[in-house]
Amino acid sequence: MIVLKQISTEHGITYFMFEYDLDGKVFQIIIQEREIIEKLKQVHGLLGRKPSLQDLKEIIVQMINEVRKGRKPFLEAYDYSKFININLEA
Repeated sequence: MIVLKQISTEHGITYFMFEYDLDGKVFQIIIQEREIIEKLKQVHGLLGRKPSLQDLKEIIVQMINEVRKGRKPFLEAYDYSKFININLEA
């Protein structure tokens, strides 16, 4: 199961929150739009055509399956502006 649960934009950056299942548990993952766009550009370059909605779905599934399999760590994006004027040692 992979389900888009939320779309948010902070400081001009769009984030997609997905829920996915793994070993009977449900997890959440946040993916930046630009990561998906980079994959779409790769598909366009490889296939020589505009990516379809099905291509988009397959890219998202592939990204989440990579996380599921633990093939590479997924670097989550953080809103670092929340740390402004905050004592990080407290």
